[in-house]
Amino acid sequence: MPALIDTGASRTVLTPEAIDVLDLPLVDYTTVSRAGGTDPVAVYAASILFPRDNLAPIELLQVLCCELPSQPIQCLIGRDILSRWVFAYNGQTGDWSIDDEKGLAVWVEPPEGVYDVFISHASEDKSFVEPLVSALKAADIKVWYDKDRMTWGDDLRSSIDKGLSNSRFGIVVFSKAFLKKRRWTEHELNGLFVKERDGEKVILPIRHGVTQDDLAKYSSSFVDRIAMDSSKNSVEEIVANLKSLLGQRS
Repeated sequence: MPALIDTGASRTVLTPEAIDVLDLPLVDYTTVSRAGGTDPVAVYAASILFPRDNLAPIELLQVLCCELPSQPIQCLIGRDILSRWVFAYNGQTGDWSIDDEKGLAVWVEPPEGVYDVFISHASEDKSFVEPLVSALKAADIKVWYDKDRMTWGDDLRSSIDKGLSNSRFGIVVFSKAFLKKRRWTEHELNGLFVKERDGEKVILPIRHGVTQDDLAKYSSSFVDRIAMDSSKNSVEEIVANLKSLLGQRS
C-alpha cells in the first residue's frame, strides 16, 4: 500500500480502511495529541514488509489507527520505524536512501506492551515456570507472564487476549495439570493456534511430566510437533533455543 515517511511523527499510522482490509488484531487504546487537544485512538499489532526495497521486514510493531485526510496514502511511517534505519535525504536533489545493511529492522527492542513470548501454563506448575521466566528475563527476552502483567481487578480474559495478540511466540508448558484443565489453558492455546493460521510457527511446546503420546491424545495437532522436555532439556537450553528463534545472539 502507498505510504509516506513523516520524520515528525513518533508513531506509524494506518487508516481505518487499511486496518479493516488487513484484519489486524486490536491490542490497546491510547491518546494522540492534535491541535486543540487529544483524541483517543485504537492500537493494532502489525507486521510490515517492504517488497520494493531491499529492507528487512519488521515482524511486530504497534500501529495507530487514524484517518489521514487529504492524503493519497494509507500508511504514515513514523520514527518508530525510521529509528531502525539510517535514513538520508538530500534536500538539493530530492534524493533519499535507507541503509539497512545490518538488518536492524528484523527485530529490535519491542515497544512497550509488545512481548517476545507468552507463557501459557497451569498454576500448579509455577515451581518450574518461575525459574524459566527469570532466566528468560535475564537473557533480555520480553516475557508476558500472568504474575507480572496482571494486577488486582484486571479483566482476566481481556488481559490474556492482549498478551496473546502482542507476543511473537507462545511457550506452552504441557503438564498433567495443564491437560486436565479446560477453561483458561484451552483459551490461551486456542488464541495461539489462531496466530498460526497463516502457517507461521508460534506455539513452542514444553513437555513437563507428560509424554508425546499424552500430547497426541490431548490434540492431534501435536503428533508431529517437536517439543522440548523439562526432564531432558535444561532451562539454559530452552532460553538459548528461543534466543535463536528471535534472531538474538547468545
